[in-house]
Amino acid sequence: MADLFTIGYANKSIDEFLTILKNYRITCIIDVRSMPLSIQYPEYDEKSLKRVLKTNDILYMSFKNEFGARRIEDEVYSKINMYDNTIYEVVNFEKVYDLDIFKQGVRRVERGIEQGYKICFLCSEKYAYDCHRCLMVGEYFERLGYIVDHIVNLTHVLNQRNIEAVSYTHLRAHETSLH
Repeated sequence: MADLFTIGYANKSIDEFLTILKNYRITCIIDVRSMPLSIQYPEYDEKSLKRVLKTNDILYMSFKNEFGARRIEDEVYSKINMYDNTIYEVVNFEKVYDLDIFKQGVRRVERGIEQGYKICFLCSEKYAYDCHRCLMVGEYFERLGYIVDHIVNLTHVLNQRNIEAVSYTHLRAHETSLH
């Protein structure tokens, strides 16, 4: 089994979500959303989710400051010039990795693993490869030598290495065929 998991809730009812977590024996959810709220899926708001997870003996922790993609630190933004010469400022994940708060989050996750927690990073996006839980958090833990599996559904996961090795289009076709 994997050392770490990730999951997106966008296409899952709360009951399906809980069934999946139990199937993979997840004991700790680490919420990596910068804003742990959801208008479309209110059952995944921080307070509601924390309550339902607690009743199912799953620890909930928000790591919005440590692992959120919407950063408040100016130094992590880079300018990119798009094909139409429009310049955008985007979060440079390599710069995020150098932040003390990110490193503190990594150490907390590692302590959780040492204490026996089976950890799953949570965000909203259905497809892991469309989300910073894969592109930033999963990538970093993969570099550290952890196995990171992205939960698709009750019976399928996509491994971080597979996501990195396969084209986006192929992954989209593969994941769609699993539903």
